Amino acid sequence: MKVAISLIFICCAAVLCPCSVLHAITDNLSTSQVREALEFGSASQSGIEKTLMSLYSCGPAAPEVVVRTKWCKLALLAGIKAQQGKDVSVQEQDAILRDATLQIDCTVYGPSIEFARSYTAYVLQDDKKILPDMFHADHFQTSSQLKTAQQGFSPYYATMRAYFRYDGLSLQKPFSLVLVKPQGLQTYKIDAQKFK
Repeated sequence: MKVAISLIFICCAAVLCPCSVLHAITDNLSTSQVREALEFGSASQSGIEKTLMSLYSCGPAAPEVVVRTKWCKLALLAGIKAQQGKDVSVQEQDAILRDATLQIDCTVYGPSIEFARSYTAYVLQDDKKILPDMFHADHFQTSSQLKTAQQGFSPYYATMRAYFRYDGLSLQKPFSLVLVKPQGLQTYKIDAQKFK
């Protein structure tokens, strides 16, 4: 009996271990990973934005931070295109695959429509500070219904978008996104092995 259980365990480990390598941020998606992302996006079209925000957020501790890998971007585009009854074009796919930067989005809340104008961000990895290639914020105001429902919460929010060069990061290692605000630093730990 013990031998049978051990054999089952070894077989499961042999099947699952090679798959774990696929779950890491990469600059070079394989043909099968591209196909997988496009199929996933198309199949999940009705709720693709919410699905990817759940899968690519930094978890329950920081759902406001979303890592936009090439796989994630392809799946998102495929889902949006499928909603329109279209396919992702070769040019659109190539633009994502050639992109040299990893996008990280962070949603923050504040007291005025342009509260986040002074915010900046950087990545900290192995005690090395890595500045983004580009950083910008899109500012929004929530609906009046939401303001009433969330009394005490700010009616304004911004989505901060930071773009870091893939070749400036060690993609197999964890790193932290550091958001610099007038009130101080806010740090979000990112496990690169969680995303593909």
